[in-house]
Parts: sequence; structure tokens; C-alpha cells
Amino acid sequence: MATKPARSACFDRSLGAASGSLSQAYLRREPEKTVLYDIVRRHYRLFIADANEHNPYGYSIPKFVEREFESYLSCGRLSEGFVRVACKSCKQEILVGLSCKRRGLCPSCCTRRMRTVRRIWSITSSRRSCRCASGCCHCPRAIRFRLAYRPAIVSRVLEIFMRTVFAWQRRCACRLGVKRGHPGSVTSIQRFSSTLSTNVHFHSLFPDGVFTEQPDGTVRFVEIDPPTDAEVEAITRKIAIRVLRLFQSLDETGDSAASSEPLLESLLPPEKSPHAGEAIEIKKSPRCALLGGFSIHANVSIGADKKDAVERLCRYIMRPPVALSRLAQLSNGTISYRVKNLAPHQPAVLRFEPLVFMRKLAQLIPPPRVHIVRYFGVWAPNAKLRSKVVPLVAARPVTCAGSQRCVCSSGRAGSRPPPPRSEGNP
Repeated sequence: MATKPARSACFDRSLGAASGSLSQAYLRREPEKTVLYDIVRRHYRLFIADANEHNPYGYSIPKFVEREFESYLSCGRLSEGFVRVACKSCKQEILVGLSCKRRGLCPSCCTRRMRTVRRIWSITSSRRSCRCASGCCHCPRAIRFRLAYRPAIVSRVLEIFMRTVFAWQRRCACRLGVKRGHPGSVTSIQRFSSTLSTNVHFHSLFPDGVFTEQPDGTVRFVEIDPPTDAEVEAITRKIAIRVLRLFQSLDETGDSAASSEPLLESLLPPEKSPHAGEAIEIKKSPRCALLGGFSIHANVSIGADKKDAVERLCRYIMRPPVALSRLAQLSNGTISYRVKNLAPHQPAVLRFEPLVFMRKLAQLIPPPRVHIVRYFGVWAPNAKLRSKVVPLVAARPVTCAGSQRCVCSSGRAGSRPPPPRSEGNP
């Protein structure tokens, strides 16, 4: 009887990395020496007390926000718990600090989440010539704020985005003679912008084509041409109309009136009505469109053989909200944050008071028990073709090269074991 291959390679940075030798270049990370850690440690209790005391609604800061700050302060510190990892051959041991496995604040734990997305593209593109295309969907400012603490509405808006793009891919496949094409997508729901503002939007990875099942049971990938500027504008227009209709129906029935976190929502800037009749503007950039506050960016396409470019793209869509390299604390206590992508009339360096900065961090923490990485089409958890498109990979046996060549005897700590399945991911 055949045995199923092991799933231990699911979170490898590269296939089989967790089963190989430990890396000599690895050193234990020390989060307590970073600027972000020092800011949170000094000010998070003061921020929570100030927000609970001066809010006009009588609500307190949610417990998941407090847990996020407290878990981040204990992440990776040996004093908060560790695991002893020993080599069975040379008997050398290393200590690996426990991770918080949170999704909103910790840079290390947020960065690990890109490995699941990266693994899907690694296996899929290695077995088929599957190009990777990236799409980004933004909504008007008023709608972004209403999505911040309404997970059910986020799911419905994302479903509109997926159905519209998938319908276009199937139509393109039909022109090539493929009657039953199966598209797919991996989507990351981001809550932040480059200025640390609350900005709920979607980053999606699509294959440049569809999968079709052959009569013999095998799966073939059919590549389609990238969208034209006119097609991107048409897709944007359909999404805008359908989303506005959704919010109009929600306003009429009153389903969107209640927020899951009233206090955090009260910290957001005042919103405008999503039906305010914004001027229509089409952005004249290749495969990009802006229509009444809705925008689609679809000008990124990467070949199947460019593994490094795919990894950089996965890191970008799964990146943590705060870049430690651009964060600094001035001598007067003010916090400065260097903006990477400048908008018109925007300063290159933003400066915040500590409590204002902590308020921004609290708004970027996602609500619990809500998926932030979602799989659609052939990559959905229950998709019929998922096992054929993304097969399991057997793990390689662990071997030790001996006391002379074994990296355990070098005195440095080894690479971390593969983390468990991230919460919020299907």
C-alpha cells in the first residue's frame, strides 16, 4: 500500500530546506534590540490606558489588540520560552526561542507567511510553464474605512473582485478553444499603506492562464494573453458598479451599520459617503485603471523560470506593516518613519508622537479568526484539481555529516524548524 508523502516541506523556504543541514550563517534574532520593540515596550500600556479613558463611546480597547502587543514583546526571547534542538548524530544542541505566531505586528512572524504562498508557485511553475501575474485592487477611501472592522463585507467585496477577474480569464480561454477553464488565485488582504494609514486592499497572484482537465485525468495549463488597457478599465468599471450596489443594498437593509470594534473604528479619520458622486478618472498607465476611487493595477507579470522575482513578489504582498529599516526614534522622543513610495505633496519622512504612532499600530492589527490569506479557484482548499495542480512533496531524510563537517559543532545556532500552520490560513 502506497504511503502519502510527508507534509514537512510545506513551509520550507526552498523545497527540502527543512530536511537539510543547519545553516552556519544563522544567528538567533534579538527583537529586544530593535526600535519597534523599544517603542511598544515603553508606550503600549500608556496608549491602552489613554484610549480607554478618553473614548466617547464607553468601549475599551479589544483584548486581541492587547494580546498582540504582549505577544510581540515575548516573541523570540529565550526568557519567555525556548525549544532545545539536538542533532542525533553529534549530540550538539541549540536553543530556539518561541515565536508569537501573530499576524499584525511582529515582523518576523508576518514574514514567515509568505512561504506558503511561495511554495504553491514553486511547485506549480516547476511542473508547468505557469507565468505569475499580480493584481492589486483598491476601493475608495470611505469604503476602505467601512471594511476595516467588518470582515463579512470584506469577504463579499473580495468575492466580487475574484468573480470579475475569473470571468474575464474564462472568456479569454474560450476564445482559444478551452470550454472549461479553471483559474486560480492566492490573495493577501492588506490593511496598511506605505504611510502606516489604514487602507484595506487586496494583493492577488494569478497564473497567466487557466488549468483544464484532460480526458486521461491529467491537467494542462493554457496560457492566455495579458489584459489590454481597455480590458482593465472594463474590469474596474464592473467591480465599481457591483461594489457600490452591494453597499447600497447594505445601507438600505442596515446590515453594515454595526462594527465589530467601535472604539478602533472611532480612531479612524472621518469618512465620506461612498455614493458621493466622485469624478471619473482613468489613470493612463499600462494595464492600470482608476475609476471613481476604485483602482486596478495589473502590470506585473513574471516568467515561470524567474524564481527570485516570484519570491520577491510574494514577500511584497505578504510583507509586515512596519519596515524596521525605515523606523527611527529621535532624541526628543519623536518617532520618524521614512516613506518608500512618495505620493504627490507628501513628505519623505513622517514624524509621530509616541501615542499617535501606537494608535496607528493598533489600527493595523487584523481582527482574530479572520483569514488574511485566501485561496480561490484551483487553489481553494476543496477544489477538485488542487491535488493535481499542487501535489505534495516528499521530505528528504535528515543526515549528519559528522563532527568535523556538521554545522551543529560550529558553535552557532542552526536554522529554525519549519513553523506550524499559520492561524487564519486555510
